[in-house]
Amino acid sequence: MCYEIDSEIVLANFLRSKENCSFVDLINLKRSIESSIYNVYVDVTKNSVFTSVENHPKMFSWANEKIIKSKNSETYFEPHFIDDYFNNDIEDKIKEKVLSIINK
Repeated sequence: MCYEIDSEIVLANFLRSKENCSFVDLINLKRSIESSIYNVYVDVTKNSVFTSVENHPKMFSWANEKIIKSKNSETYFEPHFIDDYFNNDIEDKIKEKVLSIINK
């Protein structure tokens, strides 16, 4: 079975501990995850990232060609929110590996 990790999952988890990220950061994460975990595809295409930012304006916004945390978004980046909202649909053993790569 093949698993897809959507850009909103990568963005939420990556920006949990950072203030911003670029498309290069997302592509590097994609490459790291896909080369480390068999049958996992990470969707960080331009359309997916734009849709994720558009769908979660209280969490993500744009500044200087980077995705940043939106103002007053601290509550949305609390671990329980991200785990309950974004990470709960990922199989546990895959989730552990993906999160360890994202949080390096």
